[in-house]
Amino acid sequence: MKRRRFISLILPAAASLSGCGYKPYYFIQMADTQLGMMGGGKDGNDFSQETAILESAISRINSMKPRPAFIVLCGDMTTIPAHEKQVAGYKRLMGLLHSSINYYNVPGNHDLLGDPPPSHEGIAVYRKLYGPDWYSFTKGGWRFMVMNSTLMKSPESCLEEEAAQTEWMDTEFAGESKAYRYGTIVFMHHPFFDNNIDEEDGYHAITQARRAPYLDTFVKGNVKAVFSGHCHTTIPEHTYSTIKLINTNAICNSSDNNPGFRLVRLYENHFEEEFIHRDDIPEQVVL
Repeated sequence: MKRRRFISLILPAAASLSGCGYKPYYFIQMADTQLGMMGGGKDGNDFSQETAILESAISRINSMKPRPAFIVLCGDMTTIPAHEKQVAGYKRLMGLLHSSINYYNVPGNHDLLGDPPPSHEGIAVYRKLYGPDWYSFTKGGWRFMVMNSTLMKSPESCLEEEAAQTEWMDTEFAGESKAYRYGTIVFMHHPFFDNNIDEEDGYHAITQARRAPYLDTFVKGNVKAVFSGHCHTTIPEHTYSTIKLINTNAICNSSDNNPGFRLVRLYENHFEEEFIHRDDIPEQVVL
């Protein structure tokens, strides 16, 4: 089996869940590499600025001790959907990660043709380039779910795709397993809201009518956190019932000059997270 594939994987647990006790670990969540946004021009062929940023960040991530168990990229890998050079550039850059670090893609609006709303063609092309647009994996007693938030935000043109994702989600939450005894963490591109759950519909967030129904389902499914991107800026963290809603600034083109990623530590029954500016990537991570 290849060391990294753009598909749902069940990772071997890095920790023993019995006998020797739980061994904490951490992962990195980032968003919006968006190759070509900072100076790509109309043809999108110049993504040298993003390349320099990511090469530096990945080199420093590879040197972290211990290394992260995995990285999740919460959407907008490129600026132009299915742009041959941008997609190849993104895959080359992520391929620079140390072989011990798996990475997982989350679909963003810039990764799908027909934005907005998503199209059947766009979803098919995404799956061909990156793999499934919704899937789950487990590690160390935690379950991680990747969801296509473009379907959650604007499902009108792909109702059967939204229905299929919802059916999969309901099936996931209906199951019980020691593999995810501590809870579930969800990754998606769009946040549920910027400031409050009752705010009017806008470009950034899931539409008002769909926020509470999804979040109520997440509460019943023992979801502990939802991580998102898309905004390219710092927005407040929120809580909905027992769920933390955490939006992360862009790793490359930050609108408020605060680029970086989340470092998320996993323990028995709880997690801790902190925002790391891309210029302050630590050499040593204390668990």
